[in-house]
Amino acid sequence: MRKIIFITLLFIFSFSLLGLFFKVEAGASSCSGCNPETQSCSGYSNCYALNGQCVKEASCTCSDDVDGPRYHCTDTTSCSSGACGTCDKAGQTYTSGCGGGGNCSSTEVLECIYYTKPDGSCGGHCNNCIDSANCASSTNTPAPNNPPNNPPNNPPNNPPNNPPNNPPNNPAAGTEDYCQTETVSKTVLNTGESLDITATAKNADIKTFTWKFYNLDNLDASNNPKSIKFDTTNFEKTVSLGVTASSQTLTLNFSEIDKADKNWNYYAPKPKNIRIDAYFANAAGKISKYDANCSKSFKSAAIDATPTPNPKCDCKTNGSCHNKCFFDWFPDVTPSTPKCNLDNSIFQSNPTADNKKAWCRYYKKVRGDADGDGQATFLDYFYYVSARAGAKIPPTVNPDFNGDGTVDSSSDRAVIIRSLQ
Repeated sequence: MRKIIFITLLFIFSFSLLGLFFKVEAGASSCSGCNPETQSCSGYSNCYALNGQCVKEASCTCSDDVDGPRYHCTDTTSCSSGACGTCDKAGQTYTSGCGGGGNCSSTEVLECIYYTKPDGSCGGHCNNCIDSANCASSTNTPAPNNPPNNPPNNPPNNPPNNPPNNPPNNPAAGTEDYCQTETVSKTVLNTGESLDITATAKNADIKTFTWKFYNLDNLDASNNPKSIKFDTTNFEKTVSLGVTASSQTLTLNFSEIDKADKNWNYYAPKPKNIRIDAYFANAAGKISKYDANCSKSFKSAAIDATPTPNPKCDCKTNGSCHNKCFFDWFPDVTPSTPKCNLDNSIFQSNPTADNKKAWCRYYKKVRGDADGDGQATFLDYFYYVSARAGAKIPPTVNPDFNGDGTVDSSSDRAVIIRSLQ
C-alpha cells in the first residue's frame, strides 16, 4: 500500500517538474574522418602481444575493420615487453564458437585475443564476428563456456533470481547430520555495510565452521547455483577454533563480495543474489552434509559497469533492433526482437537515428530501464506514466519495455512494476 501511495505522489509531483527532467543532451564524436560506433576506449590499460609488439590499450584512433568503423585502442610505446609476459597466453587468439554467445549470427564465431590484465591475470578481449565454415551445417550450435575473465562485449542472459533450492555439486561436503540452523542478519547488503552469518550445529564438539558462497543467478546444467569465484578458487570462509563449540558468527563486509564473479562463464558480473551454505567439522574431522536449514540467501546492492555494446547493434530501417543487440530479458520471458519505431507524437522532438540506436543499446530496457542508465527506477516509471498520460517525453528515453512498438497500459507497466517490487 505504501508503494502505491508513493508512486501516486511521485506521479503528481513529477508533472510539476516536467521541465527539469526533460532535458535532451547531445554529444559530438571525438573522432573525425569516419563514423565511429560508440565503443569507448577510456579506462583500458591492458597489455597484450600483437604482431610481435607489446600493445597497451590506451589512445583512441578511428578506423575500419571487419565489424565496420569503430574506435581502436592501441599505444605501442607505453607498454613494456615484460608486461606482456605475465600471461602465458598473451597474444594468442581464440574463438567462442558458433553464435559467439549471442553476439554473432549462427554462422559466425566471436574472435578474441588473450592479454595480461593490470592485476597480472590472463584475460580476453573479444571484438570481431567472423564467418566460419564450421558453423554452416548448424544454425543452433551453442557457444562453449568462455574462459573466466574473457567476457564478450555484451551482458549475459541472467538466470532466474529464485532458482529451486537444490543442493550444489559439493564433493567436499560430508555425511554427518550436524546442522541445526543458519541465520543471516540482513536480506540486502548495501555499499559500506556488513552482515552477520551465524551457523549453529546440533552438537557442541565443532571445531571448524565453513561457509560456501553460491551465485543464484549463475546456474549449471542441473539448475544448481555455481560457486562464486573472485579468483581461481571457490569463495569460502572458514573459522577454526582452539576449543569446540556449537555456534559461530561470521561478519561479511560488502567490499568482500563487490567483485566480478569469475566463475560466470559469459559476462562475469558481480554476484547480487547470493546463497551461503554452512558446514561443520567436529574434533574428529567428520564433516556435515548439505542441509537446507543451513542454507540461506541475501541480496547484494553491487552495481556492474555498463558493458560495451556490440558495434553492430543499431536500429534497422525496418524499425527493429539489429540481431547483434543484446537485451537482458527476464528468465521466464521468451526473447523477441524489440522495435525501435515509437510514435513520434509522444516525444518532445522527433527521435533521431542516434536516439533509436541508443534505445537498442539499452540492454536493461526490457526490465524497465527507459533512460538507459542500466537499472529500473521510479524515474523510469515516471517516464512510462508520463507517456501514458499524454505528456511529451525526451527522445533519449523509451518506455516501451516489452519492445512491441507501443507504450501500453498493461504489459509495459507489468515489466517496470516487476522490477520495482
